[in-house]
Parts: sequence; structure tokens; C-alpha cells
Amino acid sequence: MGVTRLNHAVLFVGDVDRSVAFYRDVMGFRVVNMTPEGFNSAAFLQAPESTNDHDLGLFAIGDARR
Repeated sequence: MGVTRLNHAVLFVGDVDRSVAFYRDVMGFRVVNMTPEGFNSAAFLQAPESTNDHDLGLFAIGDARR
């Protein structure tokens, strides 16, 4: 059984693009365009069967080059 909804969970991650790729490619989430244009420090995703506007917020924190 897949994830149907998370109800607005937030994760602080070192690399937003890498985290988006994981949740999209492995977990089947869809990227939801909710971030302002040019703002690359956050991403919002929706679970495959969710009716929420988004289920997961990913926010960059720290230095991804560690």
C-alpha cells in the first residue's frame, strides 16, 4: 500500500533537489508549484492519491556541500 496522504509534513533537508528526486522517483509524489519564481530553497509535494493541496514541504537548511 502506498502513501495516500501525510497532512502537511515538513522536513528540513540539506539538498532540496536530491530530496525531491527521492520522493518523486521512489515514493511517487508529485511536485506542486507553490514556491515563488526563482526561490530554490523549498519544494512542495503531493502524495500519489492525496486530495491535499500538498502533503510534504521540503526546506533547505545548512550547507549541502558537507
